[in-house]
Amino acid sequence: MKNLRGAAPKDTEAFRKVKDLPHIRRHSRARSLTAFCLLLSASCLLAASTASAASWTKQRTSSLAWLHAVYFLDRDRGWAVGSHGALLSTHDSGKTWQAKPQPTEDVIRDLYFADESNGWLLCERNVYELKSNDEQRAYLMKTADGGEHWQRVNLRGANVDARLLRALFSRGGRGWAFGEGGALYTTRDSGASWSKLQAPTRYLLLGGYFIDENVGWLVGAGATILQTSDGGETWQRGQLQTTNNIRFNAVSFVDVSRGWAVGS
Repeated sequence: MKNLRGAAPKDTEAFRKVKDLPHIRRHSRARSLTAFCLLLSASCLLAASTASAASWTKQRTSSLAWLHAVYFLDRDRGWAVGSHGALLSTHDSGKTWQAKPQPTEDVIRDLYFADESNGWLLCERNVYELKSNDEQRAYLMKTADGGEHWQRVNLRGANVDARLLRALFSRGGRGWAFGEGGALYTTRDSGASWSKLQAPTRYLLLGGYFIDENVGWLVGAGATILQTSDGGETWQRGQLQTTNNIRFNAVSFVDVSRGWAVGS
């Protein structure tokens, strides 16, 4: 089974303040689509015995969206998502990017593809655009044809006010979504229904990584590092000799012992 991963935003509080300003949103939509947003791609050039410095190149897209997450299924096929339902795809290692039809007008926080056909988007509505108090702020969208068509999936069982920023899924239908205030939810049926898990933190959770359906890690603000061996039913805090003002944005593991967490 392929590894699971979660990407992390740069500054959640700053983004929240900016995206809710109506004049910023109107200005972004009115600007010409001939301008270009830039993606970066890296190619590491290896010498016979030593590795040279990684080389990064700018990649053009026909989108003005603020891009929040990128995911590659293999070396050729990838997707990027962002504000106002922006969805971009590439089939040539990122040399060219195509804007796909917007599956939603809301911001897309994260994405994951289990294989070339089945994928998920984690979306968030602007709190000022909610029409009722019982309308969920976060929801999923699912595809079964490689992103050509998407179907909305509400997070049944999740708090309507939950602000979820990241989502991870496995091929077997297990998934986790997490975000603000230590909010953590899991699904065992590919997102059809969700149940709340008790995370031992009230800090913002920003990154996650599962090497299988049981073993995984979550990281976030307050120097938070959590580890589970039973799919999230119970969690242990990572031993970390540092102050709580450190914020971890992402985490990645190559096996059950070796991993990296990065942040402020």
